[in-house]
Amino acid sequence: VRKDAVTHSYSLTSIGSIYAVMLDQLLRASNVLSEMEDFWLNHDISGIPEHLLMGISALDNASVVKATPSNLGAVHGRYLELLKSSRKVDGVSPIFHPDFAGTMAEILGEGALVRLIVTKEVLDRIREQARLRDLARYAKRIIINRNLEVFVREGLKIALTVTENFLSLGLFTLDGAYDYSVDVMGSHPQSLEWGERLFEYYRGNSERIKFSSIF
Repeated sequence: VRKDAVTHSYSLTSIGSIYAVMLDQLLRASNVLSEMEDFWLNHDISGIPEHLLMGISALDNASVVKATPSNLGAVHGRYLELLKSSRKVDGVSPIFHPDFAGTMAEILGEGALVRLIVTKEVLDRIREQARLRDLARYAKRIIINRNLEVFVREGLKIALTVTENFLSLGLFTLDGAYDYSVDVMGSHPQSLEWGERLFEYYRGNSERIKFSSIF
């Protein structure tokens, strides 16, 4: 701190201001880790790069959504509800769910901009689903609007969706099984920005699929 010789008031020096920012981030990161302790302890975080783990304080306003014995579909149901109202969707997915393909087809047909990063196995399942069900109904409109981009990357260890309104993050358990029963969800701008940075990290290491070969 510095003391003003005239007013005798105190203020932070430039170095003090930097320390204050770092301390604030540390305190918010501590909140994220303590309030979501079970989530972080019981899941594989190796899919989150170090520079984004350093910025984990951005999830300070997010929360853990869990399935319960009386509502096993709580996580999936809330996720689909939020997804249906989105018009800009960036996603990373090592898993496939039939409802996911149908909902994506629906919002694509309504003009949403969608970018997906998936494994080859998931892409094959999406293609299979598209031929048989909803996506085929919207294929012509999607081809005209060019509002779908698909990327492939193997070894995905996170499931991420970030839109203009919400973030959803799912992880594998320590024994290697994907945990469908719990997600971290948030809507604060800092959480969304963190999610976009995570998406861009994976997009930068993925292969874009030619549009003609998606369908």
